Amino acid sequence: MHLRDKAQVLAERQPLDPVHLAAQTGGDLPLQRDLLKLFVAQSAELMAAMRIADPPVAGDLAHKLGGSARAIGAFELAGAVVKLEGALGRDDWQTALESVAAALGRARRAVEAHLGELSSQPAP
Repeated sequence: MHLRDKAQVLAERQPLDPVHLAAQTGGDLPLQRDLLKLFVAQSAELMAAMRIADPPVAGDLAHKLGGSARAIGAFELAGAVVKLEGALGRDDWQTALESVAAALGRARRAVEAHLGELSSQPAP
């Protein structure tokens, strides 16, 4: 396994990869805080909407959630979303939806913790 592959596997096991987030934002702490706050708000709305949506609509919503998750480095959540998207045509898609909900809970807790860390750092 290549070093990059190992790094990806390790990142996927964590609810949030702050190194990825920092790279995505060029190290801009206020931007990181804004993105994380936006993720918290939007992810709650998307999850609530997915729970009541029919599979095709849930798929569209899941795709948005997955993109947001990848953008901030929530790769575990993004992986759960990919599994949900693959399950949408099957009878067990609700099980995959619950896996997304659990991964989202872990991601949101990690985001909240990281927001606390970022808040303690002075803005440049």
